[in-house]
Amino acid sequence: MQSLTPMFTLTTLFAVLAAVQAVPAPRRAAAVVPLTLTLDNSSINFDVAQTAEAAQPLDPQLISLSIEFGNAIDFFGDVGKPNEFSRKLLQNVVDRSGIPPVVRLGGNTQDKWVYCDNCTAALSSIVEVNPNHPMSSEAVNVTVGKAFFQALEENVPPATKFILGLNLGHNIYEIAQAEVDASLKYFNQSRILAYELGNEPNVYGGYPPVPARWRPSTWTVVDYAQQMLSWIPRLRARAKTNPPSFQFGSMIGPPTPFQDFSLTTLARMGVPQNIGGVKYFASHGYPENVCTKEASDQVQLTNYVNHLETVGFVSQYQGEIAAAKSAGAIFHIGETNSVACHGKDGVSNTLGALLWEIDYALTAAAAGVDRLFFHSGVGGFYYAMWEPLPVNSTTPAHINPTYYSMLFVADLVADLSQPTISRIVKLDTFDMAQYAIYEENRLQKLVILNTHYYNDTSETRPSKFVNVSSVLGPNIKFRRLTGSETTARSGVTWAGQSVDASGNIVGRLITEHASNGLIQLLASEAVIVERNGTSSS
Repeated sequence: MQSLTPMFTLTTLFAVLAAVQAVPAPRRAAAVVPLTLTLDNSSINFDVAQTAEAAQPLDPQLISLSIEFGNAIDFFGDVGKPNEFSRKLLQNVVDRSGIPPVVRLGGNTQDKWVYCDNCTAALSSIVEVNPNHPMSSEAVNVTVGKAFFQALEENVPPATKFILGLNLGHNIYEIAQAEVDASLKYFNQSRILAYELGNEPNVYGGYPPVPARWRPSTWTVVDYAQQMLSWIPRLRARAKTNPPSFQFGSMIGPPTPFQDFSLTTLARMGVPQNIGGVKYFASHGYPENVCTKEASDQVQLTNYVNHLETVGFVSQYQGEIAAAKSAGAIFHIGETNSVACHGKDGVSNTLGALLWEIDYALTAAAAGVDRLFFHSGVGGFYYAMWEPLPVNSTTPAHINPTYYSMLFVADLVADLSQPTISRIVKLDTFDMAQYAIYEENRLQKLVILNTHYYNDTSETRPSKFVNVSSVLGPNIKFRRLTGSETTARSGVTWAGQSVDASGNIVGRLITEHASNGLIQLLASEAVIVERNGTSSS
C-alpha cells in the first residue's frame, strides 16, 4: 500500500470518517404505490416561468454508452476491420445531434485487463462459459496490445470521446501505470474524456451472499481512499503535459448494502477534492437483477413502465448528485440499465424498456444528472442497445428497441444550443410523464410519454388525449415513438422511421401536425411536441 499524499493523512481520514458515521445515512426511497388510471383527456397546464427556474442542463450526450472492456473490439472492430454496423449506428446519432455519445470502456472486465507491449493482437480474452451463470459470457482474462488504441481511434466517429477503465482489481499499481502509459503513447489524448480507476470497488471485499473477489473482507472505504489518494496523482503525473482528468468512484448504489462505502461518504471525507484532476463522479445502478433465480422471478416489465417507480429510483441519487455538485464535479450514472446481470429477455429488449430508458434518462436529467451510461456487452446481454456481431447462424447483428432512445434524445436537442429540462411534477401519474424543454428560459418543446402497459393486440388499444395549447399554442407539430405493443421486440418506429439490418435509418420522416393543440397518445407511445411556426406561449 502506497503512502498518502502529505496534504491528507490517514489519521485525518479516520477522524473524518468517524464524524461521517455519526450522520444518519440517507433513507431509501419509499415504495411507490401505483395510482388509479388517468383520465382519457387531460390538459398540459403549468407555470412555465416557474418551471423554467427549476430546469437543469440537458446534455446532448445524456444517453451515452458503457461497454464491457473485453467486448470493445467486438463492438468497434479491429485495425483495418471496423464493425460497420456499430459505426453506422453511432454516426446516426452524430447526423441528428452533431455529437456522438461518450463511450465508457469498463464493467467487470475493466478489472481483468492488462497491457502487453509485445502482443500483436488488439485484444485477446479467455471466456469460461457456464450455462448456469448469467454473467459467464464475460471474459475472465483480457490482454490488450498497442493495436487496441489504433482500432478505437479509427473505427468510431471522429468526435467520439472515451472514458477508459483502468485495472484496480489486481491491486498492482504497475498494471494501471502500464495501461496509462500505453494510452498516452498510442492514443490521441483528445479522445480521452477521463480515466476511471476500478469498477465498483465497494464490492471488492464481498457482501452477503457474494464472497470477496479482489480484496479481503476487511476492505473499507478508508483503504479505498488511501489507494485513490496515492495512485491517481501518480498516474496523472505520467503525462508530461496536460495531466488527464479522472472519473471517481464508479460505486454500486444507491441503494447500497455497503453503508459508509459510498460516493457521499468519500466526498464528505474530502477525498476526491484532495486528489486533483477529478472532474467526474460516477455511481452505478440497476433497478432489479437476474443474478439469481429468485431475483429474476420478480422482474416484470410492468415495473418499468410505471413512471412513479422510475421517479422513486432516481430520487435515491440525490445525495450523490449533491456531493458531485458541491465538489464542482460532473455527475454520471456511470453504468446502468434495466436489469443487472445482462438483462432479461422479454423485458430489457422491448418497447417498454425503450420507454423506460427515455423516462429514466429525462427524470435523471431533471434531477441534475449530467449523463447516463447504458451498459452493453456480447453474449446474452438482453439490455444492449445493439448486438454488434451475429449471435448465431440464424440471428444476425441487430438493434434492440432501446437503441431508439439515442435517436429520440438526439432529435430533442438537435436545434437547441443550451437546452434545459424540468419534469412537470404536478402532472405525474403512474402511466404519464411530461417534461418541459427550455432554451434561455423560453419553453421550446414538451416530451410526453404514455407508458400504459398494453400487450394484447386483439383488444382496442387504450389512448389518452392531451391538449398542449395552453403552453405551446394550438398550432403544433410533433414526432411519435411507437410500436405494436409494450412487449414488442421489433417493429418500433421513431417519427415513422426505423433502422434496417445495416444500421441505416429508412422510411419517410413523419412529422404530425395539429391546429387545436390536441394529441392522441396510444398506450406505450411517446412524442416530442413543439410549436408549428411562430406561435408563442
